[in-house]
This record gives sequence, structure tokens and C-alpha cells, in this order.
Amino acid sequence: MKLLVAITAVGTLPAVLAGLDDAARSRLGYALGGKVDRAAIEQLEAVTEVTAQQYESFGPRAVAAIRRGQAELVETLLPDCPAALRTRLYAVRASLARVIGWQAYDAGDMRAAMAHYEVARSAADDAADPALTALVLCNASLAAIRDGRPGLGVDHAAAARWWATRAQNRLLTAYALDMAAEAHAERGEARECRSALDEADDFINNAELTLPTYVFDAAIHYGFRSECLVGVGDRLPAVTAARRCVELIDPAYALSRGFAEIGLAAALAHAGEIEESVRITRATSTVATAYGSPRLASEVRSTRRTLAAAAPDAPAVRDLEEYLATTL
Repeated sequence: MKLLVAITAVGTLPAVLAGLDDAARSRLGYALGGKVDRAAIEQLEAVTEVTAQQYESFGPRAVAAIRRGQAELVETLLPDCPAALRTRLYAVRASLARVIGWQAYDAGDMRAAMAHYEVARSAADDAADPALTALVLCNASLAAIRDGRPGLGVDHAAAARWWATRAQNRLLTAYALDMAAEAHAERGEARECRSALDEADDFINNAELTLPTYVFDAAIHYGFRSECLVGVGDRLPAVTAARRCVELIDPAYALSRGFAEIGLAAALAHAGEIEESVRITRATSTVATAYGSPRLASEVRSTRRTLAAAAPDAPAVRDLEEYLATTL
């Protein structure tokens, strides 16, 4: 009862959990009705999967609170989890920490993202799940690159590839190679970037679809390929890759589609295809606003800056500037 009173007083579980030892957490899990069995874990797994889909379909605002609540519940259940089910619950913990880390990444908070990824990586190791470890490391690699630390991105990508190989997972190996390519492009290492992209092409061909399409698939691979090729100055091949990404992207997920579209707009801007780039950038800005994705909004602004630098006097670019000034 005292624990429940404490929750009422503080208002959220995280503040309460921070001050509890394992025994108190166990009692809290019992007080909340926690029962760790296969059915409970299956329910947690199902909610994790559904909220991941909803994130892509409806944006981060739709699922943020649910994800935090699920993560808090897992923490209360771990102390009393039977040994036979512990690795499975650790996998749920890793998956939740990973997607909460992705939320932080999407919001532009790379430091918070990396902190969540560290939790996810540790839990994936406790779960003895090499594929999940590889996936977390791929995400951590990208966050490090976007945080201005491409050398760390290379390290995480190399580790991700090792774990993907251990899992015998060609799709995750391609993902790790794409992250290596991203890091090398950011470091100005064109030869290494192109080599990693070509190797990723080889792995993704005939790869079993072991991940949801909104996490990583051939379409997202082509998106990364386009971004990397822009970075190393291969402008026309970048446009080709971006168009392939848009062709293949799963239409069920609006955010993924938005990132594919803005990737094409960016490649077109760098290639001098101003009118088409402006049209796509304007359309994508509405997706960023509607779905509340700070990262997509940032990509729209970045493409707008590229267009302004490439064609500052173009009427279409000036119109876009005026439009985005009032809507984004």
C-alpha cells in the first residue's frame, strides 16, 4: 500500500522505481498485479510490436506514453521472472529500450538515444540474442554519426556486423554495412563508403525478411545508399538509388514514406533538379507536421537550405521558403 501511495504522490513510475531496491520493485510488481508467465510476456511482446507499427503509421505522439509505461512494467517484473523466462523478458526489455532510443533519436536528442541504446545492448546480451544485439548496434551507429561522431559510428557498425554474422542474418549484415558506409561518407572516406555499399548490395539480395519493413529492408537500404552517394559526390547515382527507395517503400507507413520522399528531394536538389525537389519537399513538410516528427522536419529544412544554396533566385525556391516559414 505504501508503494502505491508513493506512486500517487509522485505521479509516475520512473521516479518511484529509481529509489527502490530489487525487493521493493518485486513487491511493486505484485501490487500492480504483475504475474510473470508466458502469457504475460507474449502480451508485452504483442504491445511492443503494435506500438512500433503505430509509431510509423501515426507518429511518435501516438505511442510515447504507452512505450514508457511498458518499459516501466518490465522493470517491475524482472525480479520475479522465472529463470526459464528471463531471457525472453530481457529481450522485451531490449526491444523497448531500443524503440524508446529511436524515439529520442527522432526527436534529435542523440545523447538520450545513446543512453537508451546502452540499456538495450546490455539487455540484448542478457537475452543471448545476437540478432537483437546487431540491430541495437546499427541504431547506435547511426545515432553516433548524427551526433558528429562518425568514428564511433564505424566502431558500432563493425560490432553490429560481427553480431549479425554470428546470427547468420544477411539482412542485418546489410544494415551494418550501410551504417559503415554512412560513417565513412561522413568522414570523407569515399572508397570505403562505396565498398561498404556494394557489399551491402550483395548481402541484401535474396536476404530473408527477418525485420519489419519499417525497421530495415531493401527500400531503406536504397535510401541509405542515396544519402551516402550524395555525401561522396555521386549525384546522379544518388538520385537513381533514391527513386528506387521510393518505389520499394512500404506505403502502409507514412513516416517511412516521408523519409523516402525527402531523401529523393535532397538527391534531386544536389543534382540540380530544382523544380521536382521543391515539389516533393513542400509535400513532405505536411507529413512532418501532421505526424509530429522533429527529425523529418529537420530533413525538410536541410533540403530547403540545399535548394536555397543551389538556386537562390529560382521562383519555386523562394515560394517554398515563404511556405515553410509559415507551416514548419
